[in-house]
Amino acid sequence: MTDRTTPSVLPARKVHIAPRHIPIVDGHPDPDRALFVHALADAYAEGAAAGGHAVRRIELAALDFPLLRTRDAWENQSPPAAIAAAQTDLAWADHLVVLYSLWLGDVPALLKAFLEQSLPPGSRLRRTRDLARACWAARACGWSSPWGCLRFSTASILALTA
Repeated sequence: MTDRTTPSVLPARKVHIAPRHIPIVDGHPDPDRALFVHALADAYAEGAAAGGHAVRRIELAALDFPLLRTRDAWENQSPPAAIAAAQTDLAWADHLVVLYSLWLGDVPALLKAFLEQSLPPGSRLRRTRDLARACWAARACGWSSPWGCLRFSTASILALTA
């Protein structure tokens, strides 16, 4: 019989989390490093790396890519180098992190443009199961995919207000 005044203590369990591939999309279009979203992306990257995860950064404010203006451009043009590199990072992901501030109550236009170009029909990313990861993030950001979304592993979407 146990004494009811003595709390029972369970032995501590060590939880092992397998290292993950985590691209962090810093979706704030303003490059000013003093902004909270950038600091949050830095802190997330630092914590994930300290936890043994592999981290890649996609800084939208630093990317140079044109906006798509026609359906033909969306369906047939090769992506610019910055978008092609981001597609590789998105396909690599086990867990995706997207951070952005609301602009006029919505996702920043640059982030929408990035997602639109990162997930075009026929891309290498679209032809793999990894599209689901990026597609889930796109839907969470309010962008609807014309081909629907597949099953996604995990993601963290952080939308901040001023």
